[in-house]
Amino acid sequence: MTDRPRFRTEALDHHQSRDGLGPPVGAGAPVRRSAGWAERAALLRARLRAGRRLARVPVCFQTQVSDCGPAALVMALRHHGIEAELDTVRARADSGRNGASARTLLDVARSFGLQGRGVRAELDGLAHLAAGTILFWNFNHFVVLESAAKDHVDVIDPAFGRRRLSRASVAESFTGVALEFEPPLAAARAARAGRGGADRFGPWGQLRRFLPRGRELYRLAAVSAGLMAFELVLPLTTGYLVENIEPGGPAGRLGIAAAGLGLLVLLFLVLQLVRSFLVTRRQAVVDKQLTWGVVEHLASLPYDWFTVRSSGDLAMRVRTSTALNQVLGLGAVGAVFDSLLIVIYLIAIVFANPVLACLVILLTGFQAALMAATWRRQTSMSQEVLERQTKAQTELVELLESITTLKASGVEGKAAERWSHSLVREVNKRLAARRSLAVSTSLSRTLQFGAPVAVVLAGAWRVLDGHDSLGSALAFMALTIGLFAPLGGMFEAASQLAAIRPTLARLDDVLRSAPEPRGVLAGTGVHEPGRITAEDVAFRYPGARRPTLSGITLKTSPGEFVAVIGRSGSGKSTLGMLLAGLHLPTSGALTVDGVDLAALDRPTYRAQIGYVNQNAHLFGGSIRDNITFGAEDIDAAELVEAVRLAHVHEEIEALPMGYNTLVGPGGHGLSGGQRQRIVLARALARKPRLLILDEATSALDPALEQEILDGLLAAGVTVVVIAHRLTVLDRADQVLVLRDGRIVEAGTPAELAGSGGEYLCLS
Repeated sequence: MTDRPRFRTEALDHHQSRDGLGPPVGAGAPVRRSAGWAERAALLRARLRAGRRLARVPVCFQTQVSDCGPAALVMALRHHGIEAELDTVRARADSGRNGASARTLLDVARSFGLQGRGVRAELDGLAHLAAGTILFWNFNHFVVLESAAKDHVDVIDPAFGRRRLSRASVAESFTGVALEFEPPLAAARAARAGRGGADRFGPWGQLRRFLPRGRELYRLAAVSAGLMAFELVLPLTTGYLVENIEPGGPAGRLGIAAAGLGLLVLLFLVLQLVRSFLVTRRQAVVDKQLTWGVVEHLASLPYDWFTVRSSGDLAMRVRTSTALNQVLGLGAVGAVFDSLLIVIYLIAIVFANPVLACLVILLTGFQAALMAATWRRQTSMSQEVLERQTKAQTELVELLESITTLKASGVEGKAAERWSHSLVREVNKRLAARRSLAVSTSLSRTLQFGAPVAVVLAGAWRVLDGHDSLGSALAFMALTIGLFAPLGGMFEAASQLAAIRPTLARLDDVLRSAPEPRGVLAGTGVHEPGRITAEDVAFRYPGARRPTLSGITLKTSPGEFVAVIGRSGSGKSTLGMLLAGLHLPTSGALTVDGVDLAALDRPTYRAQIGYVNQNAHLFGGSIRDNITFGAEDIDAAELVEAVRLAHVHEEIEALPMGYNTLVGPGGHGLSGGQRQRIVLARALARKPRLLILDEATSALDPALEQEILDGLLAAGVTVVVIAHRLTVLDRADQVLVLRDGRIVEAGTPAELAGSGGEYLCLS
């Protein structure tokens, strides 16, 4: 029986035949390297001889599925000293929803000054590849190589972080294609110190906006300083009482000390309450900024941004933003307070007893090392939990949104089973993360318990030797106990911050994205949005190899009826989105009433027009609320007028509660034709001068469609209707026929009917 091949032969043959791939690495024949590679190898040997530890590859997590290639390239760039941000690399790679190819990654790397090449590698050849090499994984993913040994391979997965994989696992996933890079010249490297603001600290830079400022900062600092001073009262009081209270001595001194301590306890209570109120108010501010601020910024992003991200993933980001409130509101402020308290305790300990202070500093170092190890572990595991949680959430949203299709196909059980598998993987990974944290927490608390015990023993030994008095030893022990209390708080805060780092990175992707440009005419619209001119317009989606639209030239006049027809995939819907201002042309000029669309305030422009497609959404609520959404100042007469234009007034009135009838999210409880006409009425309620209908009447019969169009044209509305085929073409002022993203025929229905072209096949 022959051995099963390690890699898919067909895939390897395909990749080997591609241009730009070098000879196999580690396949038996030596690889001839350029002078640059020889210099790099010599530099590596010199560093090893000098005993220097090579720097680890910095981790960059992907924020969406299609980001694996750009995220892997960011890691390679940073490993070679070139500072790059994920959003910058993503923009240069133009990855879109489908991701970036290996060739694109090499081109983008060169634009940063990093030279690379594609190589073929067998499993044994991974040991010959340099750290920072990008590996093509599972034929749909990229990972970064960190090191390879005889029994395992260390890689960095943009989705999960650092992973140590067995050779068997690597053999199943590694396709044999790798991207290896040469170290750039020093002149090509961008200095890390040049980063500023939030960029300098990555996602942690976003924390700065949530920390207290101004008067609130001063108040919190003053209260915290007072509480820190009280933390030192107990050790000093302990030493004083032991040294000055003797058996049979006067009780007056003890009474004075007790009264003073009682007053201090009351003052401590007052300060603690003030600090709690300040932190609670800060928590409320953080909650508002996170929840409302994220959603507000999300809504301001351009439509293109949403086309490359799934709704389930975005819902997860918004939902997890509320979970950050507790950590950022209490944990961040508490961590700052604890860190200052630790510094004060260490200073007091060093001055109190330098000899015992060495032991305390050593024990503190153990706690810090444990904290650092826990941080790395929790960050990695939290990233995996978040990835699996997002996948389960996305699959659940897809299951619920497509339940009609699943039920009709009889596969709802299989869909639920697929989601349950994702849920089980999420639960298992979450359980593993909690177990790991439980072990680290147990070690930390054991150290907090054992450290004072060790100090007591050392202090007792010094008392027996006559080096210290009993009072000073007890005071030092109290200081040690006080030191390890905030250390424990720091450990818990670090664990919480490590757990939210992946979530914060995803929010950082949202908050760093630029809102939709307002144009040079921000806040202004146009007088006549129905007058549109396009001159040689082209449009290409991010990541697409060829334009979806090209050479588009058209002109509409106010009050016209323009029909756009074509086969599926011809670019009709994309043209409608361009006219609606949801996309901007890649090239060419698109003007509205003589003004360049890019110069307009597009949200204001879209508020002047109506755009309805076949997937238009109804919200949970009454029919009246759905129609008046975005036009709340409309009166009853205008509402009825818009509904009559959409030819749905009588059907709404026939419902038990009329316009107050409640509908479910998505319009559940209504027919497809009713949903389309209610959405159309919502667009008409704003009295648009331009109405773009993209398959918006697909659920209506031809007679009703004719009546609606007659009413719209009688009202003087410029109407652009997009469809595969149209039954009312004879009313159109001009017809545009699209094929493969180009207008192949244009004219009146009579002119096109006489030409005998594609129009006759579609009409």
